[in-house]
Amino acid sequence: MSDGASDADMDRLVRELCHEAEAGGYHLNPDGEFTWSFIRGQFVNQERHGYIFLPLPARVRESGERL
Repeated sequence: MSDGASDADMDRLVRELCHEAEAGGYHLNPDGEFTWSFIRGQFVNQERHGYIFLPLPARVRESGERL
């Protein structure tokens, strides 16, 4: 898939990600424009790396040390 994914592809991925997030007790960002842009970027990740990956914040201990 390319970053020129169709709206149908985008809708399918949004539904899949929403379902996965809610199954884990999470929700997608309610800002539709941001979410759509973010998910379009996931199409690029999928094309480049073969899978979707989400950027997660680094975990930090109370001392400030990164885990």
